[in-house]
Amino acid sequence: MILFLVFVPLLALLAPVLAVILVQKNKKHKAEIDALTVSNIALSNQLSESQEKLAQAIRERSEREEKAAPMTLP
Repeated sequence: MILFLVFVPLLALLAPVLAVILVQKNKKHKAEIDALTVSNIALSNQLSESQEKLAQAIRERSEREEKAAPMTLP
């Protein structure tokens, strides 16, 4: 019973401190998530550009191969 009488007021005193610590960590994590979101968007744009360039290069090579194929046939 004495343990309970000590433990409950101790928790009541520590709760606001713990709440402040959790709010600060939450803000820090939110800032990190925002930074990662921006980075993710930039990387997605780079990937899209690379895929478009690769698709264009494949189309150009296919066109060149189609043009070259009739010339090599007897």
